Formats: sequence, structure tokens, C-alpha cells
Amino acid sequence: MGALVLKFTSPAYPDVPFFQVDVNTGKHIMSLHLEDPVDRTVFETLLASADVILGGNRPGVATWLLRYSPGALGAKTAERGRRIVYIAEDCFGGYGVPRAE
Repeated sequence: MGALVLKFTSPAYPDVPFFQVDVNTGKHIMSLHLEDPVDRTVFETLLASADVILGGNRPGVATWLLRYSPGALGAKTAERGRRIVYIAEDCFGGYGVPRAE
């Protein structure tokens, strides 16, 4: 039995189509606007059964704006009795000087 892999992206910043076939085979991919209550409910429902989450948000968005830090996701999934793997795959890395500076 394989892992259930969930990849979420923002509707405003979808994946580049030619990457879809090569690097996303076997993943459940969806565009969710996690500031929207309906989309957040969908995400929370999917989170209950996911084994791996791939987040393509820019650094800090999932953690501070959306409140889905790796620790927060771990706490949510601990309730179900098994852990989750969280992968942040933004293209700029997690550290550095903010663009505004």
C-alpha cells in the first residue's frame, strides 16, 4: 500500500504545466485558496487521510499566514494516530532577504 500524497497550490500561482507529468505522477494535486473557509474545510478533510503534504507556497505563507506550520500539522495529525511528512517545495528556499528590502 502506498502513501497518500497531497499537493496543494494557490489558484493564483498554479504549477507550470510541463512539470505536471514528470514530477507529479501519483500525487493528488489541487488548487486551494486556504484563506477561503470552504477551501480550508476541504483541506482539513483531506489532511485527515494524507500521509505526505507538499506545499508550494512562498516562505512563511503556510506557517504564519495560514497557520499550517510543520508543528501545527503534526499536532493535527497526532490526533489520528499516525504522523505526516510535510515538504515545503518553494523555488526560492526558506531563508534570505525579503523582496521588499
